[in-house]
Amino acid sequence: MIIIITRNNHIFDMKKIFAILGLFLVFLFANVFADITVPTTTTVYFEKDNLPYNAPVDFTISCYGYNWQSGPDPVKEPGTYTPEKVFGFSASCPEYGCKIQEHYYLNYRHIDYCDLAGTTQGKEFKIEKYASSPIDFEKCQNTGTGSEFGRVCSVKFTVPADIPNPNPEPNPNPNPEPGPRNFFEMIICFFKSLFGQNC
Repeated sequence: MIIIITRNNHIFDMKKIFAILGLFLVFLFANVFADITVPTTTTVYFEKDNLPYNAPVDFTISCYGYNWQSGPDPVKEPGTYTPEKVFGFSASCPEYGCKIQEHYYLNYRHIDYCDLAGTTQGKEFKIEKYASSPIDFEKCQNTGTGSEFGRVCSVKFTVPADIPNPNPEPNPNPNPEPGPRNFFEMIICFFKSLFGQNC
C-alpha cells in the first residue's frame, strides 16, 4: 500500500486515488466514444412499378419524435408528448442507385417516424411515415478498421403512381430469338454450336 501524508497530516491511499481516477476516465471516454459518428455511405434507390426510376430526384428526409440531453432514453409514453423534428437531411439523386454520405447522428434522439419529401420532373411528392428510422441500420455492413472504419447501407423508395417513369429499365432481352421449330433446324443448330456459333 502506498500512502501519501500531506503537511496537514491528511492521508491518501494511492490505490483509492487511482481507482477513482480510473472510473472518471472510463466515464469520460464512454461519453466521448458514444458521441462519435460512423462514416456512412448509403445507396439510394427510387423505383416505380418495381423498375428503376430513371430521373433525378431531390429529396429531404425528416424524422420526428423527442430528444433529451444525455444518458439513457427517458422513454416517454405515446400520447404524453407531441412529436417534433429531431433529425433530417437533404440530398440529390441524379440517377438510380446514387450514393450519399450521411453519418446519421442519432444520439439522444427517439424517433417515432420518418417522412420523405421529394421533387422530380417538376412535381413534388411525399412518402409519409415510411419507417421509424431514416434507414434500416440492421442491414448495414461495417467496412474497414481503425481510422478506416465505416459502414455501407442502402434504402429503397417507391415513386408515387401519378409520376410517370420517363425511361423505364428495358427488358434485358426484349426480342429473344425463337428456338428451333423442327427437326432440321435442331440439326443445324447442333452443328452451329460445334463451331462456336449461336443459333
